Amino acid sequence: MRASQATVLDSVVPAAGDLLLMLGACGDASRFAGNGVSLAVLLVDAAPILRPDWLTASERDLQDVWRRSTLPHVSLALSATGSSLRQVGWRGPVHEIAGAPVGPDAAPPLPSRRFVLAAGPIGAAGQTRHLLLAWRRLMDAVPDRPDLVIAGDVGLLADDGLAQIRNSEGLGGKVVLVPFPSASLRAALLRECVFCIAMEAAGGWGRVALDAAAAGKPCLSARETPENAAQLSLEIARWLACSPPPGARSSRTWGDVAGDVLAVVSA
Repeated sequence: MRASQATVLDSVVPAAGDLLLMLGACGDASRFAGNGVSLAVLLVDAAPILRPDWLTASERDLQDVWRRSTLPHVSLALSATGSSLRQVGWRGPVHEIAGAPVGPDAAPPLPSRRFVLAAGPIGAAGQTRHLLLAWRRLMDAVPDRPDLVIAGDVGLLADDGLAQIRNSEGLGGKVVLVPFPSASLRAALLRECVFCIAMEAAGGWGRVALDAAAAGKPCLSARETPENAAQLSLEIARWLACSPPPGARSSRTWGDVAGDVLAVVSA
């Protein structure tokens, strides 16, 4: 990708002096670096980097190839990606890029009652099993509670969590599962929820927390105690009793974000 170009065709092959912005950590891009292409990373999903134990053997092989061949040539990381790469030994420069809210393109169906949103991957990466255990405890401790909406892509090791939801009929109708939500539905859920819970591995730096901040919604990060269901249920109950005030909704657009990215990689 040439940072100076406004339009880049998918068929363009990076050449010397270009910058290739990678959204995932997979494969071998060292051949581009060897030809004078700069490599930058903005990970859409940091779980493969932070939790390789969740990957299949073939996925781990692809990760190993990327770490050995590509990571040493990465010259720039954007936003939360930097903290993830730091954990695997990368020490290059990091530039923070502020996000922007996604506006709905339609009127998607929403839960009719008050709800708390756990927006993120469903499965091991989203700690779905532990979230359900915490919510079950909360149901016993807080009678007048909102519903829980779990919205996200179904990812690795999701069978246990899905089985719990199916066998309990959504904990008696108190848990709503929204698999693979569209961008507009995800935005609408963020807009209407009481608050958001980030169960992802990246915690306060992941996509869920950043999307919530862009939407002006408070977000409870469970990164410190994601597997402690008792502690997590206490933290959620605390927020239900006295939810923090929402932040100011971002006035930025994704065009603003793209402009920031281009300004950073063009510097």
